[in-house]
Amino acid sequence: MLSDYITAIDTIVPNIEEGTPEMKLKAVNNAVNYHSRIKPKRLTQDVDGNGTGSYDVSMILTGWNEDFSEIISVIYPLSENEYLGRYKFETRRQPSGQILYFSEDVPQEGEQFRVTYTGYHTVDNTDDTVMLFDRLAVELLAASYYCEILSNEFATNQSSLIQADSVDHENKSQAFSRRANSLRAMYFRHMGLPEGYDKKVAGAFAIAVLDIEDDNLVVSS
Repeated sequence: MLSDYITAIDTIVPNIEEGTPEMKLKAVNNAVNYHSRIKPKRLTQDVDGNGTGSYDVSMILTGWNEDFSEIISVIYPLSENEYLGRYKFETRRQPSGQILYFSEDVPQEGEQFRVTYTGYHTVDNTDDTVMLFDRLAVELLAASYYCEILSNEFATNQSSLIQADSVDHENKSQAFSRRANSLRAMYFRHMGLPEGYDKKVAGAFAIAVLDIEDDNLVVSS
């Protein structure tokens, strides 16, 4: 649950007076969304056939995100538990959204087909869809985001301080940045990502931290 991730941040990065609940919440949200891109949530849903072979994906699949989700597989007919080959269905982007098309073996009315697809993970006060095996890693990633937020906070505020305090803030900013890098590397190692992966995505990571008000990065409140 969300409170567990907040507690983990306080344990990993304790006694930070400058930290706020809003910073910690944004750090968790950013971590969960980033983890979703590395290891997305898998959802499965049975859909009623309509005989046309054409379906508005956002209307038939709960939790579908137009800019993120992908269809992994389709089973039809259900009675035979048969996976359709990729050449038998496809998704096309239309002005109204993505459409699922069946080129063969069209499900008829009264029949169903089963779709497995990806979605963002959810972490809030009642639900946590991150796999138990990965939760510690995501907590480390959340703490990393938190450290990056603090690093940016100190770096932004140092210019308005007297010189002695400005140097102190610069030192804190650098220390939090190093801590963020260390925690992020631990997440990557857990996920089995190659050495140097953190450097390849460092720019995207920094943008996500700076853009913490972006609605696309918020999954809970």
